[in-house]
Amino acid sequence: MLVLGIKNWHATIDGKWVLMQFNHKRRILTYNFDDNKLIGSKHNFRIIVSDNVGNTTERSATFFKKQTN
Repeated sequence: MLVLGIKNWHATIDGKWVLMQFNHKRRILTYNFDDNKLIGSKHNFRIIVSDNVGNTTERSATFFKKQTN
């Protein structure tokens, strides 16, 4: 039986590596914004994901996060 899925990933916010968690049951990657204090409101997110058969996909997006104290 061949099981396809995520083999590895590399994610950054504003060019800095961020730790993302993969939930195997739900098949989603998540990031906890409490892990890193973001400065400013406009940010760039980039992720590169590879699967078990060698396919690689890269995505990037700009997002805005309201500053909290």
